[in-house]
Amino acid sequence: MCKRVSYEELATVLARHIYKYWREQDSGLVDDMCTSQHQIPVGVLTKLNIMEHITVRHSEFRCEPEDFRNAILSNKEKGCSYDTVVLAVILTVEHGMGYNVDDGDLIDQLEKLGVCEHQDCDRHVAISRRKNRAPQARYVWTDKREFYDNLYGDDWPSLIK
Repeated sequence: MCKRVSYEELATVLARHIYKYWREQDSGLVDDMCTSQHQIPVGVLTKLNIMEHITVRHSEFRCEPEDFRNAILSNKEKGCSYDTVVLAVILTVEHGMGYNVDDGDLIDQLEKLGVCEHQDCDRHVAISRRKNRAPQARYVWTDKREFYDNLYGDDWPSLIK
C-alpha cells in the first residue's frame, strides 16, 4: 500500500511515541543523547512548538498529547519539511532507544507510505539494518528507503534548523 499520510497525522504519531517512550518519568525530560538519530525527531517536534530545548541534550514537552494535533496545525508553516518528518519516524523506528516500536503506529505510517512492508513468512525480519539486534517486527524496508538515506547525509543539522 502506498498513499500519502498527512503531515499532521505523521507528526502526531511521532510526538505521541516520543512522549510515551522517550520521556523520563521522574523529570519529564527527553534526552536526545547528542546523537543525530535522536536529535532529528526532537528537532522536528521543537520546530512545531511541541517541545523546547532545556539544555544542550535535554528537551521537554510544551503541551500534553491531547494538544499535539492543534500545536502541529498552528505551527506547521514553521515546521520541517514533510520528508524530514518521515525521516524522523524512520530514525525513531530504527534507533528508538530500545523501545518496542510495534506498540505505536510508527511502522503503520511507514507502511502506508510504502517505505516498509509486511513480510509474510514464519521468521521475523528485523526492520533495523544493525547486526546483533533482536528482530522487532515482520517488516522490511522497500526501495523508497534509499531516498531517506540520501536525505540523512552530512548536512543533517540543516533539516531541523
